[in-house]
Amino acid sequence: MPYFHGNIIETYYGRRAWTSIVSSAPKIRPRERKLAESSGNRPRAYTRHGPLIAVVDDDERVLESLDDLLQSSGYRTFLSTSVERFLDSPARSTVDALISDIALPGMSGIELLRTLLRDSQHPPAILIAGRNEARFEEAARDLGVLRLFVKPFDTDELLAMLERQFASKGL
Repeated sequence: MPYFHGNIIETYYGRRAWTSIVSSAPKIRPRERKLAESSGNRPRAYTRHGPLIAVVDDDERVLESLDDLLQSSGYRTFLSTSVERFLDSPARSTVDALISDIALPGMSGIELLRTLLRDSQHPPAILIAGRNEARFEEAARDLGVLRLFVKPFDTDELLAMLERQFASKGL
């Protein structure tokens, strides 16, 4: 028997459950579908686990690595290969935190944060840069970014920062 939850249908066959997103869900390209399916993404209202963290990076290896790290630490993830796709997704308004690369094709991670701030949807954010530049640090400070990490970075520091942030919010 199917159960409807907004635009999600859960169908149970014995002990197995299948979840289907009804046609009102955004269309996803095959490459992003693979990333989304591998991370088990579903909108926040339909899962009952840890905080939802969006990761925006054009490098699929970085996305997959952060996805594995965050999920193994009890977080849910939403992966996006571009700022524009993230802004068009339903996750935009439901994420509890955002991790974004600064250097992205099209709109940068800094422009993403400015857009979210302008729209009053500014989740706690962490930026990742390929190199340390004073202009990145200044922009991150002006936008209230939790931390600017420079690649390569210590993943334990990243997880500790997220834990402190969510503990202070009671998540």
